[in-house]
This record gives sequence, structure tokens and C-alpha cells, in this order.
Amino acid sequence: MEALSTFNILSMKNIFSVLIFLPLLSFGQREVANDTTFIQDVSGKYYHINFTTYVDGGPSQTIPELLGDTAALVSYYANKAVAVAVQVSQASVFAMRTKSVAKILRQWDAAVLSLTGKSPLKSVQASIEAAFLSGSWTLQNGSTLPVAITKNAAGVLRYTVQGSTAKTIEFLGADWIVLKNHPDSPTDMNMFRVRGNVWRTVDGANTFRR
Repeated sequence: MEALSTFNILSMKNIFSVLIFLPLLSFGQREVANDTTFIQDVSGKYYHINFTTYVDGGPSQTIPELLGDTAALVSYYANKAVAVAVQVSQASVFAMRTKSVAKILRQWDAAVLSLTGKSPLKSVQASIEAAFLSGSWTLQNGSTLPVAITKNAAGVLRYTVQGSTAKTIEFLGADWIVLKNHPDSPTDMNMFRVRGNVWRTVDGANTFRR
């Protein structure tokens, strides 16, 4: 579930709030549960106050910041909008190129394998596969389905969703895996690490986690 960001503007005369349903852009280790931003007017001086709570139940954070007068307030949020738009644009470009980037990674792997008999992507898998072979995994998309993961004699990790046919997990990097033929062939599901053992699709609709 994505975090819900709440935006409030407080003044001496009125209080109103707007809920902003935007995917949270977070690159830290702690997953945000709720992110609330207040703009408070104190005698013509505006303060940006951010209150954050976390999924792990750890200490919350309250960060006040003096923005200044009306011009400073407008400038602050104009610049903030530009910065966020750049991040979203960059992420969107990557998402659009996922298929072509995956093809390049597979080509590199095949070239090295043909020359040396060693697979770089198998090396990546070996470095992180232990986490996939322990604990209980689930796939979430509205409902939560149990996932069993095993390693076959060829060293390939296979996943089974709620007792269905076993399919392959492909490793394209330490933070990028592909659930082959999911939900059905020939569709593959690209999953990206959000944190720890939590992986999601680019649109946030599917979560694969332990």
C-alpha cells in the first residue's frame, strides 16, 4: 500500500486540508506510512511543517522550516514542483525503457557466458538468492497470495503462486527481478526492490515480499 500524503494549510482564520494521492518518492531504508505537511501562517510568516510516521512503528519525525513571506512561500512550492517533476520524468523514462534495458543486460550476459562459461547474472543471483529461499513470500495485488520458492538442479530459482505451475525468477540485478510468465505466458512481471525484501512493479500495483 502506498503512503497517504496529507497536505494542510493552517491560518488564524481558517483550516482546510487536501489529500494528495501521489506515490511516495522515497529512497531511504524506512518505509513511510503517512506523510503530513502543514503550512502555517504566523503573522504573515509561513512555516512548512512536515510530520512523518513509518511502517516499522519507529520514532516519527516533525521537521519545521521557516519559508518567509508570501513571495517566499510561492517560490518554495514552485521550485518544489519543478524538482518533483524532474524525478517523476526520469523515473518515467526508465520505465519506458525497461524492455530495451533488459534486452541489453541479457545480451551482455550471453556474450560473457559464451566467452568464459560464466554468467554475470547468475553471479548476481548467487549473491542475493538466500533471501528468496528463506521465510514466507507473498504476492499482493488486492489480495495476498502465498508464494513458494525453490531452486532446481540447474540452479534456477522457481516460484509457485498459491500452488500453481512453477515458473522462473530471472535476476537482472540486485534490485531488479523478473517473474517470468506472470500472470500468464508470455507476460513477464518486472519487480524492483523498494527496500529489504520488498519488491514492487513500477506502477506500485503489485508487491512481492517476505
